Amino acid sequence: MLTYSTRKQIGNALVKLSGVDYHFELRNDKWVQTNNSHLTNMEKVIIGQSANGKSIANIAEYLSVSITTIKTHRTNIFKKLGVCNITEAIQYVEDYNLI
Repeated sequence: MLTYSTRKQIGNALVKLSGVDYHFELRNDKWVQTNNSHLTNMEKVIIGQSANGKSIANIAEYLSVSITTIKTHRTNIFKKLGVCNITEAIQYVEDYNLI
């Protein structure tokens, strides 16, 4: 299956082939296997809760941590996934079946 990638670089595409994901890097002109296992368990819980419509405050209360902690984890998620906001992050994890 070929779809447009959620990554912010222009021209990227995503290929899912037999359970292995590849994305095309236009600047390098090649297909690269995507490593999607780099989110921590806490980050996966946070992105999953966000995908279910929970606010930062709701997630913090659910996990018994501070709002600042949730914001820090979200910032780390954005950096790891190469996205700019929670909407892009949710789309990315859905595309790669991370949640």
